[in-house]
Amino acid sequence: MNSPSPVRPTRAQLAELGFKDRLIFRFSYFCNTWLKRGLIHWNRGFGISLIGVCTGRRLRIQGLEYIQDIPRSARVLLVANHRSLFDFYVVSWVTFRRTGMGRRCFFPVRSNFFYDTFLGMFINLIVAGQTMFPPILRESRKRTFNRFSMAFLKQELSVPGTLVGIHPEGTRNKSRDPYSFLSAKPGAGELALLDPDVIVIPVFVLGLSNAIHREFAENWLRPEATPIDIVFGARIGFEDLRVEGNPVSSQAAATERCMDAIRGLAEVQKAVASERTGGVPVRLAAES
Repeated sequence: MNSPSPVRPTRAQLAELGFKDRLIFRFSYFCNTWLKRGLIHWNRGFGISLIGVCTGRRLRIQGLEYIQDIPRSARVLLVANHRSLFDFYVVSWVTFRRTGMGRRCFFPVRSNFFYDTFLGMFINLIVAGQTMFPPILRESRKRTFNRFSMAFLKQELSVPGTLVGIHPEGTRNKSRDPYSFLSAKPGAGELALLDPDVIVIPVFVLGLSNAIHREFAENWLRPEATPIDIVFGARIGFEDLRVEGNPVSSQAAATERCMDAIRGLAEVQKAVASERTGGVPVRLAAES
């Protein structure tokens, strides 16, 4: 199902993008507003299969019971840690292959790579069916563009069967400690408080690098030695934060609640990984 009246960026917001970035954005916007239905079929038939070829033998999934019964008509917000460019690629493999959740997906992503290189645009199209959308800009002078991105996500989350995946940390955590976390940004809390009927699920992902060729090789040569852990958690409630008062404060509290849930899943993964490896440290997702 396409949005009935897609949110459009203003001229001023578009002007914040460079020439190449604007071309890539326009292409991605067209795909996500007018070609979405066809690209869902593309993902179901090819994109998800390709992700499986690159990572499927290494996936170790926990907490699947928290998402298996979510109906396809539900509107879902996934909140995850961020250590690789491809975190939500493997998460979408799970939601497509192992659940009945909606397949109308949007994964807002930092504009670096996916929106400032044609290689990133190509990977986004072929592997993800342009689901890495909309872009999020980090330069302070360009951040008014993000008002469009948030408005777009809010509208899409009003459509039944939509799944949005977001990283509360905002940017990739490059620390060598896989259980450390960056300070969270308020955008996740803003979306989490948008509508009480939107289901918010936390996810912790560990084991991916940022090199597709490496993921492919390890999937077929060393799957047992290089697992990719995906841990889903229970729904997060925000009823107490949906009260009159300071919306900025409520959004910050909601974001921190998301991060607390992700931290809890990290501890679950750490315990399982320690038992699995006999105490040997896990592979660092920040490695590339």
